[in-house]
Amino acid sequence: MNRLFIYLLGSLLLSACGTSDERLHSLDSNGVRYQLGDYTWKPDPNLPITRVEVRLGEQKVYVYQGDVIAGESPTTTGKPGYETPTGHYTVLVKDIDHKSNLYGVFLDSRGYIVDSNASAGQKPPSGTVYDSADMPYYMRIREDGVGMHAG
Repeated sequence: MNRLFIYLLGSLLLSACGTSDERLHSLDSNGVRYQLGDYTWKPDPNLPITRVEVRLGEQKVYVYQGDVIAGESPTTTGKPGYETPTGHYTVLVKDIDHKSNLYGVFLDSRGYIVDSNASAGQKPPSGTVYDSADMPYYMRIREDGVGMHAG
């Protein structure tokens, strides 16, 4: 089966609360905009999150409390060349306002994107600056930087 199971030890940091009839876009407290999409989030606040399951073939993520699905959401997994690894993982690091150390954009002096496919360490075109990609609510699951994030 084409699934990635991520088993979490302890509680999982998730920020979204609500159902699919709410706004499709949201700003978090840091001003980071992300798309909420069609999701459900109905956890029991008295129970811990015990597991997150990413189903690659479905492009969906399921959050569990024991054997009960507490939430589900569409997801986007790794692009070609950066495929999402399958296996069982534990969250190693949580970072609420993480910035990518690999991906970003070049912005001109007015803040407009000049190159949406910039890489860290790449020389910026004249008159531009590099802006690292936001990865809000990042959870690293491998030492090489593989992780999950909102947005």
